[in-house]
Amino acid sequence: MQRGISFLNIEPCLLSSILIGRGGGIRTPDPLLPKQMRYQAALRPDSFHFNPAGTGFTCSHPPETTLPQIVETVEYSQVHGQQASPWGGMEAVQGVIIAYGGHPNLRWQATYALLSALAFAGPAPPPFTIYTDAPEWFAHFGSWPRVELIDAPRIGALTGGSGDPYHLKLAAVRDTALRFPQTPVLLCDADAFFIAGYAPLLQRLQSGERVMHRREYAIATHPTGQMRKFRRALRAAGLQDTLSGLFMWNSGAIGLPAGSAQVVDEALAILARLAPHTKKKYLAEQFSMSLAMQTGATVAAAEDFVFHYWYQKADYTRAIQQRLETWQGWPIADQVDALRAQPLTLPCTRQKLHWWEKLMIGIGLQDRPADARGLPR
Repeated sequence: MQRGISFLNIEPCLLSSILIGRGGGIRTPDPLLPKQMRYQAALRPDSFHFNPAGTGFTCSHPPETTLPQIVETVEYSQVHGQQASPWGGMEAVQGVIIAYGGHPNLRWQATYALLSALAFAGPAPPPFTIYTDAPEWFAHFGSWPRVELIDAPRIGALTGGSGDPYHLKLAAVRDTALRFPQTPVLLCDADAFFIAGYAPLLQRLQSGERVMHRREYAIATHPTGQMRKFRRALRAAGLQDTLSGLFMWNSGAIGLPAGSAQVVDEALAILARLAPHTKKKYLAEQFSMSLAMQTGATVAAAEDFVFHYWYQKADYTRAIQQRLETWQGWPIADQVDALRAQPLTLPCTRQKLHWWEKLMIGIGLQDRPADARGLPR
């Protein structure tokens, strides 16, 4: 980001700072007049108006923070029938999405992720919570999802004062697991979306399985230069003895059975131990969660239900924005139907395997990489 690269050309090492992104910046970072100080400190106005025609509550925002009206605000019951409730029905899981601290285009990603959760949930989707510092971006959804405001004090409390976005991701999962100890928790990164009915995934969590997006490679033997450097960091942190049989898992989805907050505690402890020894914070977070999840348990893949487009973020973000602009003004129910009827699939830009990928796949130490839908090619 210091080199001034645009969001749509952002490189993989910065992906998590985008998936945990902010919907808008400070309105007046450099006040010119004393009277502007009051304006800067004031909360952004947020007004709701009831539409007697039956479209529920609509939200209007000041011009400087206007979210394009990509969806017409409707109450939850208008999507799934008058008897449905965001807290009733299939409460097999507490869903989590984080939208904090990055480029404003994150709102397209997070909105599409939420719409996909509605599209593939069945008659009554489970409760979702979006942790965000820009709740106005998600007011158009009405009473679902639950919005958890994370301002600076809240972020400090969640992350132990570090404010680190990778720490925040795990801390939000832990926070949800502690709030709902009797219910499994499923985190979906903002740069991911559901691609199929995920009731079987929720059944896995209810049966006690742990879930991450997909298995990637054996950490002890992966031959890239980046991983060789990362293994040196693991040795410096005293974690080299943990690598036998350990696989790196993609953390675009994280699912925990009920009462599993201690798994995230373990991951956070590993992250705190490893972070001083590496600049690859996204790898540190991914490793920490992979190790904690595989300790004393097996991990199931969520890739049949969730697509994580981290490697093609620019293309998918562009396509998502185009879709949501096309759907501008549509009722949420119609957008959900359109998303379900025409799943978003782009040609995969990663056509060739590196020599070391072919070798690792050939000897069974790495899974075959995914195509543009997250399925084996």
